[in-house]
Amino acid sequence: MKKSLLLMALSIAIGLHSKAENVLTGRAAYEVVKGAEKVRIKDFSRVPAHIKFYESERIAFSNWQEWMKNSFFKEKSSIGFQLIGEESDKL
Repeated sequence: MKKSLLLMALSIAIGLHSKAENVLTGRAAYEVVKGAEKVRIKDFSRVPAHIKFYESERIAFSNWQEWMKNSFFKEKSSIGFQLIGEESDKL
């Protein structure tokens, strides 16, 4: 009985989690975001949660804010970005 309840709860949790995000790769990712190798899209937003670009298609760091505005916020000119933190690692 306990195993059945645990398995049922686990399958419900996995089912809910799997519907919360779509992961697109290859051609499907490229069609959503030009130059993308992989795109993660959450159900609650039209802006991708993560974009991995092909090496040859990467956006320069100095251009990412303008690229984001042009790609996802065209109709909202008042949108901006503010750096709220920065961390360094040993890589």
